[in-house]
Amino acid sequence: TFVGGDEITRYLLLFIFLCAFPYALERNQIIVDFFTDHMPHRKKKCLETLYFALFTFIFSAMAYGFFHTFLQSTGTTQDLEIPIKWINLLSFVLVMILTLKSLFLTIQKARETHE
Repeated sequence: TFVGGDEITRYLLLFIFLCAFPYALERNQIIVDFFTDHMPHRKKKCLETLYFALFTFIFSAMAYGFFHTFLQSTGTTQDLEIPIKWINLLSFVLVMILTLKSLFLTIQKARETHE
């Protein structure tokens, strides 16, 4: 190992996951067929809309947390001395992209429900 290897791994994993989530959000949903198998099509669409709306709420809370931490952070990482402020700002931007993607999917699913 080398000095800062743990920090590099930790923050790169954070950024990789935050970059991959908007792509995977729509495509990799776990749907329990036991509950949804006998549901009418419209109820399934309503459930999907609710699902994405809850995701939007959770992601917006995460974005708020990252932004709030960005405003208050003054320190640096332990080994590499990277300002935590910029890590939180990048995390905020990536989570906002995820929030907007989830919001657009919520609107799309809501429109499909009314068709």
